[in-house]
Amino acid sequence: MKKDLLALTVFIFAVDMLIGGIEKLNSNGVYKKSGIYLYLVGVIPVISQMIEWRESGFGATYAVFTVIIGMMGAWGFYSTWRRKEITAYGTSREMIEMAVSDILLKYNIAFESKMEGDIVNFDIAGSKAWIKINKSSFGKDIFTLDIMDYRKIPSYDEMEADFEHTMANEAKCRYMLRGVWNLAGALVAMVFLQTIVSDVNIIKEIGDRYESYRLSSIENIVIKDECEIGNTQSNANNYGVVAETDDYIFYANETYVYRTDKDFSRSRTLINESSGPWKDSLNIVEDWVFFQQEKEITRMKIDGSDKDRLFKGYAVDMHVIGNWIYFINYSDGGKVYRMDVNGQNKEVICDKEVSDMTVYEGCVYYSYKGEEEEQGHLEVMNIDGSEKRYIAHVNTRDMVVEDGYIYYIDYEKSNLYRMEIESGTMEKLSGEDIVGFSKDGEWIFYTLKAPEDSTWDSKGLYKMDIDGSNVMALDFESYLDFSEIGVTKDWVFYNASNDREAPRLRRIRKDGSGGVDLGMVD
Repeated sequence: MKKDLLALTVFIFAVDMLIGGIEKLNSNGVYKKSGIYLYLVGVIPVISQMIEWRESGFGATYAVFTVIIGMMGAWGFYSTWRRKEITAYGTSREMIEMAVSDILLKYNIAFESKMEGDIVNFDIAGSKAWIKINKSSFGKDIFTLDIMDYRKIPSYDEMEADFEHTMANEAKCRYMLRGVWNLAGALVAMVFLQTIVSDVNIIKEIGDRYESYRLSSIENIVIKDECEIGNTQSNANNYGVVAETDDYIFYANETYVYRTDKDFSRSRTLINESSGPWKDSLNIVEDWVFFQQEKEITRMKIDGSDKDRLFKGYAVDMHVIGNWIYFINYSDGGKVYRMDVNGQNKEVICDKEVSDMTVYEGCVYYSYKGEEEEQGHLEVMNIDGSEKRYIAHVNTRDMVVEDGYIYYIDYEKSNLYRMEIESGTMEKLSGEDIVGFSKDGEWIFYTLKAPEDSTWDSKGLYKMDIDGSNVMALDFESYLDFSEIGVTKDWVFYNASNDREAPRLRRIRKDGSGGVDLGMVD
């Protein structure tokens, strides 16, 4: 089917080019200076490509639709659309008609040379005038004349009596000339259609080539420790608002990024932007900070210098391990990507529509929902995408793999579970509706679904042992924003509100003491 559609496209545009080429030769006065219908030749096919109807089962309809749109675009974008205001003078209506005709010919000298033997009909009727030019060559052009202002002077006797009225009748006119397809229009539209009908996206190819060129100019770094982890699994899968190293704690507060000593005595602002995209997904490897801002993966040094964009796209669950960055690319249908820490060597390691993933001990664990099945799939693969293996029929959220267990929220039931990997045994840790959780080696920190009458998604910060016992409330009253929970050695970070004010980043000790709002640091 694709080959047939491709052949049809080529045939249609071969005819278009032939007609357009002939018309071009017979219309030397045509100028390409419009842009009307630009959306037809460019925007609609590109948007259609982004929607990817082909993958939704609309391949034939999609191709035919883009063929039609491309043809319309070739006609509209490269047709002539000239507009000019003229003033014609004459002592009578007939003289004005002749004057307008003369002016039209004057402004179209090249066109005039093609009018030998042709007929020109001109007539003023009310507020409009039409000039129809019948040509013996291929195609036809139609002038549309709008009379802007038509004045009739007094009689000849009145003119002699009053010298001020000696000016002749005048008609202010504007005219437009519309041409037809030409060779360039057909060629450009054909490029768009070939892009859509075939597997090659020319627009994306151009963008990728530019990105490769830009990335080649940034500093090329190498991480010495291939096993160094940029953040914990839990923090990475909870928006990465905080990350801890041996010397510092890094945290993101809306559009700002900070670095502080462990005791919070000395803080430094690394990114100070009062407006702009929010920062999250912090990962710290050696002397480099990796983070996301809106639809970009960016890196900078730990002092805030040398900031460079590594990837443009909507990425989630970003994990930096050694010299590699792993993430779900929502800009490419939820596929799992990896690239090096310089933004190079991008590759798809899983082409499923993945909703949750984590990286643990040389493996990538990921969850997705089958195309024709209601149940989810939990699988694991090597970090290079090889040896994909089935684990269980479950659709996970905020997954954490540790010490032979997989901790996760069931996507359908919103309950917290853990599953023993070797046996496949599942254990419910909480029967309550849990919106988000984060785990360290000893405890699980989580937030519950807010009451139905609340405008917030979640309320309260709690902790339990890793087996679900010893539940304790750390902050019972606060409402949590986006269920962002980040954990360091001694602290829990979360965005909280008292339901009367905007949410603020807050830290609290793991025993529930020492709660502090983290304001903006100068």
